[in-house]
Amino acid sequence: MRTLCLLALSAVYAAAQTSGWNYSYIYNFQGGASGAAPFGLVLGPNGTVYGYLGIGSSGCCNGGIFQLSPPSTPGGVWTETVLYEFEGGNDGSFPVGSPVIGPNGSIYGATRTGGLSTSQCVGCGTVFQLTPPAAPGGQWTETVLYRFQGPPDADFPDTALAIGTDGSLYGTTYEGGSKSPPVNGNGTVYQVSPPSARGTNWKETVIRSFSQSGRAGANPTAGVAVGAGGVLYGSTTDGYSVGSIFSLTPPAAPGAVWKIELIRNFSTTGTMAIGPDGKVYGISGNAGTEFAFQLTPPASPGGNWTEVILHKFAPGPDGWDIVSSPVLDGNGNVYCTTTMGGASQSGVIFQLVPPANLGGSWTENLLYSFAKNDGGGQVILAPNGGLYGTSSFGVYNQGAVYELRPPSTPQF
Repeated sequence: MRTLCLLALSAVYAAAQTSGWNYSYIYNFQGGASGAAPFGLVLGPNGTVYGYLGIGSSGCCNGGIFQLSPPSTPGGVWTETVLYEFEGGNDGSFPVGSPVIGPNGSIYGATRTGGLSTSQCVGCGTVFQLTPPAAPGGQWTETVLYRFQGPPDADFPDTALAIGTDGSLYGTTYEGGSKSPPVNGNGTVYQVSPPSARGTNWKETVIRSFSQSGRAGANPTAGVAVGAGGVLYGSTTDGYSVGSIFSLTPPAAPGAVWKIELIRNFSTTGTMAIGPDGKVYGISGNAGTEFAFQLTPPASPGGNWTEVILHKFAPGPDGWDIVSSPVLDGNGNVYCTTTMGGASQSGVIFQLVPPANLGGSWTENLLYSFAKNDGGGQVILAPNGGLYGTSSFGVYNQGAVYELRPPSTPQF
């Protein structure tokens, strides 16, 4: 475990924007012991930020996990700690999506490869847990909870996990599952459940195998979101139509089949967000024809969901070409990033504000225009009401974590 501090070079990097929101790097990676190519942030306790490294401190490409601890005084120096570096082989390699934090402070995630090599795949991927030390400054402990085996099991996970109320972990794979057709399956939703008794292993279950001939479509590229009652919401990209938005309701009895419901015949970009009122938010469409949507659940089971288009994105100054997932704050605002558009046509960070009156129009605010070809990465909510995200560049061109602060809000 390595700890580093970056001093004056955590300076502000500014680009053209008119919203009054303030963009600055809070940490610049240097390569070497610091690692490089950060992505996939998550906010932990006490303002701590965790994320993945594309390149670990050894310079190898198996990836790693880092921690950024906030300064003791506003505007001070953030401290980086490299918590773990994946080894490949039986261990995982190439973490995907973003890590998630469990109620015990453990970090959970999935790796695209590593783990078992079977007749179906070589290094089919893993689900892992990183447990914090018993005493401050100690070593974090990595445990591989499950190694995928390939069809009819899932394989090669490529989305972030979601945590259910019972501690189960849920994710998707683009391939894997049922062998027919095709040979490697059309994707899955899987569950990895915590041990039922002390000393026993976590259990993996494929709760849905998709088929190109099925009405729900196939090949999910986004993760699932957990709603009320443990219902999962996700989307597929291919198959019966142009993909679908679906829900999976857990069975009333253990071991029974999850019930799938087709909500809409279109797919989403990234994992959807769920509001406290059960409304589902997402992005759909192809580059240049994307739209943000809201789906309101029916008043009674089996009824129709109500769809509202929040904003249609168009090439030009407006942001477009969205590849990240939307984020919802406590006021109902939606945040996301684009890879194109804005002042430099390098992507923007935008905010969608709900109407003051029921039935009114949502408002899009362009909060920041990237000056380099650096847009599109995932953002998360910061404690001060702003956003954190990752840059491919930074002072050393090894990547950085940035903060986007609301107007008149002090730096964390």
